[in-house]
Amino acid sequence: MRSSCRLLAVLLAGCAAKAAATMFIPMPVEELASSSEAVVIGTVRQLTGVRSRNGEIVTLVELAVDEVVKGSVAEPLITLKEDGGTVGGRREVIFGVPSFQIDEHVLLFLTLRPDGSWRTNHLSLGKFDIEVGASKMPRARQEIAPEVTVIGADGALEGPLTDLVAAVRRAGEAAATIQVSPADPAEATDPSLPRETTAQFQVGPTGRFFEADEGMPVNFFIDQRGDSTLGLTASRAAIDQAFAAWTNVASASIILADGGLTSDLSSPCPGPNVVLFDDPEGAIPDPVNCHGALAVTGIDGPCTSSFETKVFNGTTFQRALRGKVTFANGWNGCDVWTPCNFAEIATHELGHAIGLAHSSENPNEPDPTLKDATMYFIAHFDGRCASLREDDFDGVSFIYPTAQPPTITTSDPLPPGRTPNVPYRLKLAATGGSGSFTWSLEGGGFAGLNLSADGVLSGTPAYGGDGFFQVKATGSKGDSHTKVLTIHVSGPTPTRTRTPTTTPTYTATSTRTPTPTATPSDTATTTPTLPPTATSTPTPTFTPSATPTDTQTPTPSPTPTQTPAATLPPTATPTVSCAGDCDGSGMVTISEVIALVDVALDSAVPTTCPAGDADHDGRITVNDIVAAVHVALTGCR
Repeated sequence: MRSSCRLLAVLLAGCAAKAAATMFIPMPVEELASSSEAVVIGTVRQLTGVRSRNGEIVTLVELAVDEVVKGSVAEPLITLKEDGGTVGGRREVIFGVPSFQIDEHVLLFLTLRPDGSWRTNHLSLGKFDIEVGASKMPRARQEIAPEVTVIGADGALEGPLTDLVAAVRRAGEAAATIQVSPADPAEATDPSLPRETTAQFQVGPTGRFFEADEGMPVNFFIDQRGDSTLGLTASRAAIDQAFAAWTNVASASIILADGGLTSDLSSPCPGPNVVLFDDPEGAIPDPVNCHGALAVTGIDGPCTSSFETKVFNGTTFQRALRGKVTFANGWNGCDVWTPCNFAEIATHELGHAIGLAHSSENPNEPDPTLKDATMYFIAHFDGRCASLREDDFDGVSFIYPTAQPPTITTSDPLPPGRTPNVPYRLKLAATGGSGSFTWSLEGGGFAGLNLSADGVLSGTPAYGGDGFFQVKATGSKGDSHTKVLTIHVSGPTPTRTRTPTTTPTYTATSTRTPTPTATPSDTATTTPTLPPTATSTPTPTFTPSATPTDTQTPTPSPTPTQTPAATLPPTATPTVSCAGDCDGSGMVTISEVIALVDVALDSAVPTTCPAGDADHDGRITVNDIVAAVHVALTGCR
């Protein structure tokens, strides 16, 4: 291996509840500085998760700049955009992205994203925490989380802040000055995007694939372009060898499979599992002298669903919605990029993607079994290619046991119901685990239907429409499976009675030359009563009285008289894709469901969310809200 290609650093995440990875060859501070457009010292002021237009979640990091060490940063307050975050109950995790918290003092190496906004250079390699110890002298330490693997190196860069700043300044003087024009992230300037502020942004628990418990393979689609250095045939073969390494463990139930080639390089979550080459989305800065990030991997899209969970082996797992592996661009000519090493990297990455932790993160690990594992935090590059060792076998067998964990086998959606006055009865089923199951309702429900402890869903639906049940089956030893089941009931839908009671008064004052025309505005206060029937449509009658003066001051005093005039017949609600998706992003968040409730209660106008009117009757009903909740739980279909 050439001297310029330091030993591989593998920044990876893992444990039963952590599963994602990023690979690095570590960079000297001089290379990190010379490849950065700016280096600043500052304080984190605000963290905001935002769901972008393409459905991915990003976190905006607002930084108060205290000192510019390199480059030109004119603004005292700048906004970084980092991948991942939490919005509306959905979480996306990209391991390798640095964590942040409010009021944290940091030294940041910055580069521009493809959209022109700031981000840390080479993910977590570009962030240093600044602390003042007993010596009262500030020190800076590169923020490399427990997921970081450094091969053949002493670990993170650290030292007195003054020394690091001096090294950055020397590198800046030696490098050519490049003028950049950073742009504000689009997510920071678009108020229509769902967002959520937080005190901390960090990686954390994700999930596992439940398909293994159901005897189904986990298919990954392969980027049809192939890796530009190795070619499609060699790079796909390495990935397939990694799939086989995990699939062929006799004591584990996981099956990883090549799902075929794909040209879809965007794949927002939820979506298919994918392996992408040459970083088509620009997520990884290009390497410098064969140093930098090699790949990023996220389990769960990296998004998870907290609505479906399993508890077994003393661990709680969320259901993974998607795995995504992205190999970096620009490694042609570097000795690390061989088919065998590529296969070892892929095996390690996919191990994290299915839920495995590092066997150890101790560079001086005394246990030879842990140190020999392919999931050891230091890659071996000893010719093992795509193969596993003893501790790898133990880990995957723990997370994916051949003895089936508790698994609800009742299919979603449930058999449809009918109303009025048609009883419904269905015995829910589960298998695996040990002993008999006790059932409970964890969320959702449908008026008139009840779930018994022995798993019988019964009753007479109160009205037609769509609903969901978040049910939990718990075995005798406490292991459990929680799952969402949806139902459609045919028949009349609930509507509401509106009783406007107010007399609005409007006073307008203006100074104009033309003769004024007063237009009264009806501001009615309504009292909605939701299920099951509605009987009126308000018909206001106005008597405006406007008296213009020499200064053109009209004073209309409308007095509306509300007269019930029509009875609306019950209307069946058709199935509508993406009901409640107010911003057209392909998913429904808690904030969008709340917006629909506001419309139903007349706290907002229907145009706030046209997609919430699932039956197109000009109103937001209970049934419309239930449909939106269903989409929030299961995704747009």
